[in-house]
Amino acid sequence: MAQDANKPVILLADDDDVIRNMGRDILHILGYQVILAGNGEETVSLYRQNSAKVDLILLDWHMPGLTGMEILEQLWAINPEVKVVLATGLGQPREIETIRKSGHTVSLLQKPYLVKDLQSELSRLVNL
Repeated sequence: MAQDANKPVILLADDDDVIRNMGRDILHILGYQVILAGNGEETVSLYRQNSAKVDLILLDWHMPGLTGMEILEQLWAINPEVKVVLATGLGQPREIETIRKSGHTVSLLQKPYLVKDLQSELSRLVNL
């Protein structure tokens, strides 16, 4: 377990069980510890509980409950420095310009994405 202490922690938020579990397995293979969330409320709650150890949030933009923007705003209220990768299969969020102008560390990955693209983006942001 001591080895895991040095691995970056990703909070993976997706409402699709298959994507969430597959994502967890891929992130483990890439060398990350993973915390899983299945909806927006759970994402915010888990981040609030674990913000000191979470290095990055991989966030599905479209989940039941809170909107993607509501989730981001609540995450930023907890920690304005939180790093987030938005994953969406429905094109760019209409709020993308607001997000980009916010000054927060947020990037966008279009689903479906390649593992190498995910790895590159996570590595870039975790090491900022």
